[in-house]
Formats: sequence, structure tokens, C-alpha cells
Amino acid sequence: MSLTERRRQFLQQLVGLYQKTTCPVHYITLAKALGVSKWTAYDMLRELEKLGYLSRDYIHEHGGAGRSQIVFVPTEKAVQLISLVYENRLVPAEWSEMERNMIGLLQELRHAEMGFAVSRLIETVSHTPNGITFCLSLLGLLTLFLSHAEEPVRTTVEQVILSLDQPRTRILVFIGTMLGIVVQTVSDELGRETSRLIGRALCCVQELSESELIQLANFLSKALQQVQ
Repeated sequence: MSLTERRRQFLQQLVGLYQKTTCPVHYITLAKALGVSKWTAYDMLRELEKLGYLSRDYIHEHGGAGRSQIVFVPTEKAVQLISLVYENRLVPAEWSEMERNMIGLLQELRHAEMGFAVSRLIETVSHTPNGITFCLSLLGLLTLFLSHAEEPVRTTVEQVILSLDQPRTRILVFIGTMLGIVVQTVSDELGRETSRLIGRALCCVQELSESELIQLANFLSKALQQVQ
């Protein structure tokens, strides 16, 4: 069981409620905040508890001795994760600058010798922290690979990718497609390193928010225009 984007949304909301009130959170309170059924909220909190992000407690309403209520408290693991999410979130100006820099680098390296260009981008990607920044750099690297493929291949890949509506699907299909092209077009050493980075990216994409996926999908569309 992994921390999917949906689970992270529930966890982030619960941590926010807990930090605002300093009180354990009842699943009905969370359900109202997210606009879901109380059973959906309860099932999700049980999953997060199994993953070690929450601990449960039992309280009696108004301190009485009646029927107890199940409430949840975020663990230190949860608080650290949500703090990291906020720390790594890019403001629009930062994202725009990153996009411009990567597009500029692709334009600069497109006509360079393949081995040199790929090695330079691999070094950049390898030293980039996980998250949307890493995925952006990896998509840039794979787009560079595509720019050195034969024209029919470039056209086919672009048509397939741009025909996909869902951002996550578009990104994952592009990464998977490019893995096959990479294996066939570069040396063993570069191929192994790129394959390792691709594996890292596939895990990373699963943890991105919907807004981050949209940003990446839009960047990919712009990057693909550079290979035509």
C-alpha cells in the first residue's frame, strides 16, 4: 500500500485541521471538510493509519462515560511529510523560470553531439531532488533523446502523447515509450543510467499533485515542439 495522491490529499487536510484546532480529528469532521461521505473518510483514515501516518484514539463526548468516538491524530511521520510538501512547492515565477531554462537548454543541445548532450543532461537530472523539479529535468532529457530519433518516430510519438487527455497518463506513456527508444539508441552505460532515472521518475510521478501533473504535461507539450 503506497501513499497515493488521493491519500495524501486526505492526510494533508487532516493535518491542517489538527494544527488549527490542536484536537484529534473525527472522521465526520474530515468528511465535511472534503465533501465526501463519512464512510469514505473513515476507510481512508484507516488506510493512512496502516501506513503509519495516523494514530487513533477514543474519546467520550463531553467527557462523559457514554459511547466513545474514534478520532485520529497525525504522527510525526505525517507532519514531516506534509511539511516537506509545502517546502518543495514552487511558486509560479519559479516554475516559469525553470521551464524557460529547460527549453533554452534543449534548444542549445539539440544540434550537439548526442553523447555530449545526453551526458550533460544526465548529470543535471541525477543531482536534482525528487519532486516536480526532477520530473521536469527527466522529461527534458527524454525529449532530447527524441530529437535525435528519425522523423517518423518523432512524429508518431508526438501525435500519440498529445492525443492523451489525462496529464498523468500523458507523462507516464511518454516516459515508457522513451525507455524503449533510449535502450536502442545509446551506449550501455548511458542507457543504464537513463533507465535508472526513468525508474526513479515513475515512482516520483505517482506522488505529484494534480496541479503539478498539469504543469508537467503542459511543459511536455512545449518541449515536444522543440524536436520538430
